[in-house]
Amino acid sequence: MNVVLAGRWGELDARWNQGTHVFMYPTWEQSPFDQATYEPLRNDPYIVHFTTRTKPWMPLCPHPFRAEFFEYLNRTDWAGWRPSRLKLVLELLKMQERQLRRGRKWLRNRASQWLLGTGKQTTC
Repeated sequence: MNVVLAGRWGELDARWNQGTHVFMYPTWEQSPFDQATYEPLRNDPYIVHFTTRTKPWMPLCPHPFRAEFFEYLNRTDWAGWRPSRLKLVLELLKMQERQLRRGRKWLRNRASQWLLGTGKQTTC
C-alpha cells in the first residue's frame, strides 16, 4: 500500500483510534500530544479501544466511557446483556487474586533485598 499510495494519503484524526493510554496523562502538557489533539482525543473520541486488562463489563472498571459501552451494546443483538452476578463475583475474586500475587512477589523481593543487604542468605 505504501508504494501504491505514496504521496497520496492523509493522516487520520487521532479520535479514530483512542486507546486507554490517553487517560494515563492528567493534562496535555504531560502527554505526548499537543493540546489541540489531546482535548478532543480524550473527551470526544470517534472509536474507543478498551486496551487494558480491565474491560467495561468487568466490575470496578474505571474507564470513563464504560457507560457508553453499554449504551452501544444495547443497540445490538446483545441488547440488555449484562454479566451474571456469579460472573461478577468471579471477576472480583480474580482481581483480588492478582493483587495478592503481586503483593506476595513484592514482599518476597523486599525481604530478599533486606536479607541479602544484611549479609544473610535466603532462597526466596
